[in-house]
This record gives sequence, structure tokens and C-alpha cells, in this order.
Amino acid sequence: MKIPRIVKVLVRRAIVLFLMVVAVTYVTILVANAGGYVDDIIISEIKFNVAQAVNNNPLYKGLSPEEREKLIERLSLIEIKRRGLDQPFPIRSLIYLWNAMTLDLG
Repeated sequence: MKIPRIVKVLVRRAIVLFLMVVAVTYVTILVANAGGYVDDIIISEIKFNVAQAVNNNPLYKGLSPEEREKLIERLSLIEIKRRGLDQPFPIRSLIYLWNAMTLDLG
């Protein structure tokens, strides 16, 4: 059975279109994240929010400054790891690409 020429052309164009969508999405991720700079801002924000939460919590008022800093660092690392920000940017960008291609945008 011979495959019609139009089917071959359509399949080839569909593959090229898919590859172009993947490439453009990946470039968009790189540009939108400024090469990982936005993730650095998010990490700083996480550390700030954790420090605020610990300093405002009356349960931790009795801790020494050193213990409080250790607690803030530990809680920050837990949140950073939960969000996957502990991985190198190229790996995170591929994860972002996979999520975008599977429409997991949340």
C-alpha cells in the first residue's frame, strides 16, 4: 500500500510544527526567567518570608539569635527544595518546558 504524497507532507509539516513549538516555548522560558535570575529573586523572597514568619512567631521568641538563624536557614532550604529551586537552572528549565508542553501551568 502506497502512502499518498499529501499524507507524507502533512506528517512532515506536523513534526516540524511540533519541534518549532517546543523550541519557541523553551526560548520563552529562558527569556521570561532571565536565565535563572527570576529564580534567584524567588529564593530571596522565600528566605525573607521564612525569616519574617519565624521572627513574628511567639514560639521562637526564646531562641538565641544563632538558633533562630539555623531554624530560618533550615526552613528556607525545605521550601526551596519543595519548589525544586535547588536544582541547576538547565534542569529546572527542562522541567518548566515539560510542564508547559503538558499544559501543567499551575
